[in-house]
Amino acid sequence: TGELSKGVLNFEDPLGARLQQRHDPAARTKDYLGTVNAYYDAVTEIYRSGWGNHFHFGLFFDKDEPAEVAIKRLETVIVTSGNISKDCTVLDIGCGVGGPTCNIALMTGAKVIGLNINEKQLEMARKRAEDLGVSEIVTFDCADAMKMP
Repeated sequence: TGELSKGVLNFEDPLGARLQQRHDPAARTKDYLGTVNAYYDAVTEIYRSGWGNHFHFGLFFDKDEPAEVAIKRLETVIVTSGNISKDCTVLDIGCGVGGPTCNIALMTGAKVIGLNINEKQLEMARKRAEDLGVSEIVTFDCADAMKMP
């Protein structure tokens, strides 16, 4: 896995070496799974420290409101706009650590399937679903969104 040292990528570690391939599209495409997994293995805890379990921005109505409120608002807009209800099955492609996946299930009672290629994040997501009591309606599968099962 890659390592971050004081916020700077070390190009001698595996993640840094992979990121250097970005100038070579053929090399980047050939090993995208390794690159993506190395990246998320390295940055997941950093992302969680800033965004919690929801790796997306929020819908802010006021510059002073907490990020958690804006994040929940955006997820509520998705649920409302998509008419997601208990009778629905939702596929969350690239579900990260399962924040929105679990939240949508909690808000609606819908069955939600989280899809991700990073097993480290999926372990966190499964634990989150269990902790929130939604593991009966939320599942997480390890699969490549570029080659969906």
